[in-house]
Amino acid sequence: MFGEIDKTSFVSILVMEGKGTIRDKEETLTFKKGDSLFVTANIGEYELEGAFEALVTTV
Repeated sequence: MFGEIDKTSFVSILVMEGKGTIRDKEETLTFKKGDSLFVTANIGEYELEGAFEALVTTV
């Protein structure tokens, strides 16, 4: 899953099942069931990979 965030929004991701990685232009992080991720405003493009179910909220 690819996403892009501008300077006026952010994304909250709650991982419900499974595991995976999130990557932006600077780093790659792993996540698993129960983790909560916060993707800050103006990060630009990001990518989620893996076998997981997540609740993704964009504000």
